[in-house]
Amino acid sequence: MDTLLGQIQGLAHVRVVVGGRIIPEALGSYARLCWSYELPPVREESAYIAYCKEIGANLGEQSIRDFARAFHYAPGAFAEIVHTFVSKGLSHG
Repeated sequence: MDTLLGQIQGLAHVRVVVGGRIIPEALGSYARLCWSYELPPVREESAYIAYCKEIGANLGEQSIRDFARAFHYAPGAFAEIVHTFVSKGLSHG
């Protein structure tokens, strides 16, 4: 990350988004250009249902709602678990 950001810091038209559960500390001369922003949870259960349909997850709508609540409406954590219902062909009513 330090190498990439150090090389592109002078390019005004380039933006880099670094995301994850734990964000590495910004170092070097580009640290003053970094902004930290915490994304709010996505609470619209219909968005989770639509996502599962789009990826072909074999889950019932109530299970999707339950998973969304269980993962505190964090899209990344939700996607990690429901993806197993696609790749492994699992089903849950």
